[in-house]
Amino acid sequence: MHVRSNVKGSISVQFIGKWYIIGMASDAQWFTTRKDKFSMSTILMKPAENDKVETVLTKTRRGRCLQIIFPYRMTGRKGQFFFHSDRWNNDHDVYVTETNYDEYALIHNTITKGPEVTTLVKLYGRDQELRPELLEKFRQYSLAHGLEEQNIVTFAKQGNYYRV
Repeated sequence: MHVRSNVKGSISVQFIGKWYIIGMASDAQWFTTRKDKFSMSTILMKPAENDKVETVLTKTRRGRCLQIIFPYRMTGRKGQFFFHSDRWNNDHDVYVTETNYDEYALIHNTITKGPEVTTLVKLYGRDQELRPELLEKFRQYSLAHGLEEQNIVTFAKQGNYYRV
C-alpha cells in the first residue's frame, strides 16, 4: 500500500492534533447494520510514551459526549500504526494512506478478529467540511478497496459540540 506521509517510526508533528471524522466506509457487520446511527466525531492524535500515539475519539452516544482512548503503537513503517482492542478482541492495522496534514487524511484500517478480516476506511478533515474532490477521492478509494457504495457514508457538519 502506498503511503504519502513523512511519518517514519514516529508520528509526524504535522499529523498530531484534532481531526474531524468526515466519512467512513466499511464491510464490517457492526458498521453496515448501523451506519445510519453514526455521526461526525473528532479524533485527537497526540504522542505518548513507549512509541505509542494516544488517539482520543470524542462522539455522541444517546445524547451524551463519550470519549474513547485508543493506544496506537507505531510500527516503524511509514504511516502505519497498530492497536489491539480488548473490548472487541480484535487487532487493527491502521495506515495513513494519504494526507496533506493541514486539510485531510485518508485512513485505511484492516481489522482482524479470529479468521474474519474487515476493512474500515475513514476520511479525516481539519475542518468539518472538505472540498467535493476530496469527498470523491474518499469514495473512489473505498470502492477500489472493495467497499460497496451503500456502505460509504459522509457526515453532516455538527455544531460546536466537539471541542477537544
